[in-house]
Amino acid sequence: MSTISTENVAQFFHAISLQEDLKQQLIATRNPEEVVKVAQDYDFKFTVADWQQFIQGHHSSQPTSDTFKNEIIGLDVTEEQLDAWWKFAWETGDINLIGWVYDKRDAITWVQLLDEFKVIKKDD
Repeated sequence: MSTISTENVAQFFHAISLQEDLKQQLIATRNPEEVVKVAQDYDFKFTVADWQQFIQGHHSSQPTSDTFKNEIIGLDVTEEQLDAWWKFAWETGDINLIGWVYDKRDAITWVQLLDEFKVIKKDD
């Protein structure tokens, strides 16, 4: 049951990664109860305990956010390099390249969002 709930947390993160306003709102709160409340508004059912288990699971399984970033992206690349690729992709108008870079940048944003919420666990 807990695995299903932590999977819901992961799905919720993916959903909010596509909505900048919501993402910024959640980063600003840093409040597990608020996160769960917003998630339930979007039909993602999980508890504060599930949320904390999800965050702690990522925190303990990944020694650094850089390692986690490389794992998610599947490529050792810096944000500066992605910015350069982003500019190049738009200059060439290559829609496939634009999509590829967008996905990689989105993955980095997702990791940064996780990093922001790890602060919750340290403060508890």
